[in-house]
Order: sequence, then C-alpha cells, then structure tokens
Amino acid sequence: MYNEIDNRPRISPPTLLAAGAGLGVLMIGLAVVWIAAIQGRDLAALFPPAPWGLLAAGILAGAGFAAVQWVLFRRTALLRAEVAQFEQVIDFAALRWYHVAVLAMLAAVPEELLFRGGLVPDAGLIGAALLFGLAHALSWRYFVYASAAGMVLGLLMLWTGNLWAPIAAHAVIDAIILTLLVRRRPAGGW
Repeated sequence: MYNEIDNRPRISPPTLLAAGAGLGVLMIGLAVVWIAAIQGRDLAALFPPAPWGLLAAGILAGAGFAAVQWVLFRRTALLRAEVAQFEQVIDFAALRWYHVAVLAMLAAVPEELLFRGGLVPDAGLIGAALLFGLAHALSWRYFVYASAAGMVLGLLMLWTGNLWAPIAAHAVIDAIILTLLVRRRPAGGW
C-alpha cells in the first residue's frame, strides 16, 4: 500500500517484524553487556519466579496508560497529527493480530531489559525515561509521550524490583494502541 502524500510505499508488517527483531537483538546484547559485564549484576535477579501478581499489575498499568493515551490522541490536535504521521509510514491495513502480538513483545522485552533493567540503576528514573524518549524521538511530541511512558515503566520497575510488570505493561500498551490504530482504518479489522 502507498501513502497518499508522496506515493511512497508504507512499511509492511514483515519489514516491521524484521526491523523489530534486529533492533531487539541489538538492545538485548547491549543490555547483557551493560548489566552483566559493566555493572556486574545478575540478569536472573531481574526475573524472579512466580510473577503472576506482577504480570497482572503490569497488564492493568499498561491498559490504563493506553486508555489515557488513546483519549489524548483522539482529543488533542497535536497528537492526532502524530497518529496521522504514523499512518502515512506504516501499512496498518495489512497488520494482523499476530503481527501486533509479536511487535508488542519485540518492543517490550528488549527495551525494558535495556532501559529499565540496565539504565535505571545508573541514569536514574528520570535519566532513563529521557533516554527512552530520545530513542523514540520521531518528533518532539513523541519524545514527550515516550518519556512519560518511560517514567511509568520505570516506576513499575522500582515498585516491583524486577522487570515482569514493566514488560507486561509495555507489551499491553503497544498491543492496545496498535490494535486501535488498525481498527480505526476504513478497512480496519482482522
């Protein structure tokens, strides 16, 4: 599918998945080096057993954040412009539920391992959130949004002491927002 502005092809789901996997491997590699080799911490300590309550807390936090985000996207002209930019670049009509699920996990696991697991101990909550925002800075609006998300995810990590809740929250946020973007397309749906 092509975008209406400059007739360039939109990014397809397979391309998104390949890019997500490549970036994910890179971030996991950086996180492992940062946490294990540089900080000298045990990676397993970030993933304690029996996380069901932590996963539930993350799912609820992620759903709440996604709901607030969607309301802001729909009611704020600046954020509607941000959504329109994404729609010009990504082929949302071709996304299916399984693409959304994989994309959500490809973002959640590596980004939480690197930003919350690796950077929060050294850069602090605010520093890691700002670095997370910079890594997502497609525009100043998205920088602000991603920094706010980074604060919420960092608070979850500090509150629980591990990465289960922020991973669950991050995956839920991405899955809900991508699903809503797919469903709002004229031919949206699966």
